[in-house]
This record gives sequence, C-alpha cells and structure tokens, in this order.
Amino acid sequence: MRKIAQQIASRDGDTIPPLGRLCFYLLLSWCFFMVFRVIFLWFFCDFLLSIRQIFPIIDGLHLEGFVVQDLLRAFDAHSADIQASAIFSLDGVILASTLPNEEEGDEVGAMSAALHAIASQGAILLKRGELQQIQINYSEGNVILSPLGRGFVLVSLTKKQPNIGLLLHEIKRLRSEIPDLEIPDFNR
Repeated sequence: MRKIAQQIASRDGDTIPPLGRLCFYLLLSWCFFMVFRVIFLWFFCDFLLSIRQIFPIIDGLHLEGFVVQDLLRAFDAHSADIQASAIFSLDGVILASTLPNEEEGDEVGAMSAALHAIASQGAILLKRGELQQIQINYSEGNVILSPLGRGFVLVSLTKKQPNIGLLLHEIKRLRSEIPDLEIPDFNR
C-alpha cells in the first residue's frame, strides 16, 4: 500500500493520494453545506417570525377559520334552501367558505365587497341607518348578504324559491353562534 502511495506521489509531486484528497474535499464540502444550512435556517426562521409580527391577521383568520368553517357547514346542512355560504372581510378576503371552488370564492368575495360598499354608502346618503341585509333575487337563485359586524359579511347563495322567513331565522341564529371576529389593529 505504501509503495502505491509513493508511486502516485512521485507522479503528481503530491503526498496526498487521490482517494484521500477526494475524502478531504467531500468532508470540506459537507462542512460548508452544514454551515450554510444552519445560517439559512436561522435567517429563514427569523424571517418567518418577523412576517408573523407584521401580519398577525393571518394567524387570527386561520385559527378562527376552523371554528367558523364548521359553523358554516352546519348552517348549510341545516337548511335545504342554502346551496353555499361564505364569510368575507369587507375587502373580499375569504375567512370561511362552503363554495365549490376557490375561483368562485374570489368572485363572490369581490362581488360581496362591492355590493356591501354600495349599499352602505346608499344607507348613509339616504339616511336609512345601519345596513341590515342585502337580498338579490336572480332567475336561478338568490344571494343574501348579512353584515356580521367588525368588518365581516355572511354571503348565502340559495335555490330558486327559498323559504325566506326560515332562511332569515337561520342567518340570525348563525350570527349569534359566530364568535366575535376581530380584525387586528395594525396601528398599535
């Protein structure tokens, strides 16, 4: 073995055999990788913590969303006239939804935010008090928007000729069951 190492060393003028050199470079690469990994994870975790402090609404919506999602499913199951429902912020952001797909949720959220803004402005201009509900009848069903307070709106999509009295009762019941939803104050 020593003779082989001496022959290799005499050819290259180097005393480290190629296998030893390979092991050395692999070990060095592994060390650099581990150091880079530790530094990357440290900065990444720090970044995630800073994002969480900047946008606390993400945690609040996510955590409360599970409870509200269950309430919406029960709400939909309780009334045969309701096809789907969702809770949106006044900006159109989905808190919870039983809508069939996300794209429809984005469209309903945008439409709900616009309708709520127009109806609220109309209530102010006409001096009619606080907005209680918006009901729109279409040929294929109805859309009922009910403000939940603190910047959230319940949107219910119904069948063609629903029992409106029962639906309004169910909406009132759901409003009482939903916990106080709060939008965090970013000016703190």
